[in-house]
Amino acid sequence: MEENGKAVLIINEGPGNMKSLNGLRLAAGLIGADLEVEVFLLDSGVYLGKTGQNMPQGMTELDGASKLSELMKLGANVSACGTCLEMMGVKSEELLEGISVSSVAVLGELIKESDKVLVF
Repeated sequence: MEENGKAVLIINEGPGNMKSLNGLRLAAGLIGADLEVEVFLLDSGVYLGKTGQNMPQGMTELDGASKLSELMKLGANVSACGTCLEMMGVKSEELLEGISVSSVAVLGELIKESDKVLVF
């Protein structure tokens, strides 16, 4: 795949939120446009990466964990803020396989290296 640049998507909103869902949908579209995609989960966005979520009937389209899994299969790198995980009470062992625990310092480097930064 020829890459046309790099995009960082910062997701601040948790499961069941259209803003976070739209960010994840856009990430898939950017991968389809041959961009390298980094998804960084901050604040309550870290809950998107938590395993064992059960969405209410009729809201399965808002299942952020399955969307993140799909994105990783498509080649996106997904990271979660370690401090945010701690503040939200989410253990690293509870994250989907493939999500790395990171820091805002690393996010700063990702932003520095990227062509596009989008915040949801």
